[in-house]
Amino acid sequence: MRHDHIPDEFNERFDFVWSACALEHLGSIKLGQAFIYNSVRCLKPGGVAVHTTEYNISSRTATVDNEGTVIFRRCDIEEGLETLVSHGHKIEMDWHEGDGSLDQFVDIAHIHTTHT
Repeated sequence: MRHDHIPDEFNERFDFVWSACALEHLGSIKLGQAFIYNSVRCLKPGGVAVHTTEYNISSRTATVDNEGTVIFRRCDIEEGLETLVSHGHKIEMDWHEGDGSLDQFVDIAHIHTTHT
């Protein structure tokens, strides 16, 4: 079974669904997006979905994809939001990066490359 698959038996059964730091560990940005699309099928009308993930604030183009941990760019998130809105979902997104002391902590991706 693919990690982004959610069985149909869960369609429209829940008022709330969430994931915490799961999207970035599904193998690719596309699989993370698919998981989000599939998760909203679980919601009853009016239900709420909340997902957290790694977020690349240093680049709008370069990122880590197709690895053990992927890092979503703003464009990846916007693409997913546009798809959900086009299917009739209401989205609220806050792009503010925060101004508290913990909001200023930025992790650095360590990219390992193999040279042949």
